[in-house]
Amino acid sequence: MSQFGVKSAGTTRDGIAEFVFGPYRLRTDDLVLRCRGAAIPLAPKVALTLLALLESAGHVLSKEELFQIVWGGAVVEESNLSQNIYTLRRLFDATSGAVLIETLSRRGYRFIGEVRRILIDDGADRVRSLRARSILAAAAAVAACGIAVIVAGGRTQTPILTTDSPTFAATQAYATGWFYYRQGTSSGFRTALQYFKRALEVKPSSPLGDAGEAITYAQLSDAEGDSPSGVAEGARAEWLAHNALANHVDSSEALAAKGFVEYDIDGDFVSAARDLKRAEALDPQNAPAYLWYGSVLLWQGKLGPARAQLLRAARLDSTLPSIDYLVAWDYYFSRDFGNAIAFARLAVADPWTENEARLLLAAADEGAGRFKPALAAVADLIPGPTDDIAASATRAHVYAAMGDNADAVLELRTVERLTARYQQRPLLTAIAYLANGRLDETFAWLSRLSQFDRTVLAMDPRLDSVRHDPRFAHWLHG
Repeated sequence: MSQFGVKSAGTTRDGIAEFVFGPYRLRTDDLVLRCRGAAIPLAPKVALTLLALLESAGHVLSKEELFQIVWGGAVVEESNLSQNIYTLRRLFDATSGAVLIETLSRRGYRFIGEVRRILIDDGADRVRSLRARSILAAAAAVAACGIAVIVAGGRTQTPILTTDSPTFAATQAYATGWFYYRQGTSSGFRTALQYFKRALEVKPSSPLGDAGEAITYAQLSDAEGDSPSGVAEGARAEWLAHNALANHVDSSEALAAKGFVEYDIDGDFVSAARDLKRAEALDPQNAPAYLWYGSVLLWQGKLGPARAQLLRAARLDSTLPSIDYLVAWDYYFSRDFGNAIAFARLAVADPWTENEARLLLAAADEGAGRFKPALAAVADLIPGPTDDIAASATRAHVYAAMGDNADAVLELRTVERLTARYQQRPLLTAIAYLANGRLDETFAWLSRLSQFDRTVLAMDPRLDSVRHDPRFAHWLHG
């Protein structure tokens, strides 16, 4: 177990140390990760997670141990740890292509790279470091009050009031909001909203606060569906997008948020595409704009252009939530099962898409004729009625593809029992019936899909056997 906790991460028992692994270095005093000399910014909890893994390199750290080390034993959602691990994995993959963190099912995580620990503290360095950080912290505290301090010969001269606008504070609040937004949990979204609201309060003329609020309310609306709160949050997202953001037509962030809400809440692909393309033109480095435009194109069935947008987003920011999942879908629909499998495996590590990515991985494995891995992919699904439907439906189709009709029938019976109570998972339920040759029930369940979803889901390779059935065209075009 690590020698340090949250409150004592600056030094080990022997003083300040530096961990060196591959092209990376991480010091215990400043927790700044460097790759080939370039600093890579990490959120504090992400840096502490990495430090704990490095301290125990080669050994398994349980989730409970990591919660104790990183959060001091505070009660937090498990997805916070999963998000930290995902962020580190994607960072290492993007900067060096290395796989350095191993997940051991039901046990925890292990750092598997070769690590050297170098003591760099001789006592005086620590004093100088602590003194420098004290000065910087004091200066930051004073600057936060709008006062500049001149230090000369150890004496403070007359404070000078500044008129600097709080642009950086608003940007910082927006960035922190995005950190919590990436967690993909209801509590993460709620915390993100607090920071986005703070960004607006600090600098009302900036579009960042409104933009962040709009996309977060849209995500909350998605999570809560047609409930009263879900409808209210969707309406709030639309208001922010179509009214508050209308005052910032030349802001890339505002236009990207507006495009996302038009796509996600309104289903207005034309307006979403227009605003997202404009956001890209205003800021070619706006990774979320490429992600959301790629999503719009994917759901229109435009696979090639969608993949180009999604891969551009991944190159700009490989840690974007759901990016691997969407790329995996594009490859899967394109019948490129090898790449679909590779990206689905990455998406399994993303808390946003973990369960759904397992189902997609199983479908891609089946498409590649890898039946045993396909069955294994759904074995670790988080239990729940609708996910149990999905797991049994997926297994039914895999068993049928293997020629194991008896097990395909048994899985269908499980699906029928669950769907009698939970009217969910229409596509996968249809696939379970299809696997057993029951076409009337197949099309009856397909008809439950919204018109919004039919264009893209019609490309599922598992529907190939009924693609020439006259009922298929009628279903697709309504």
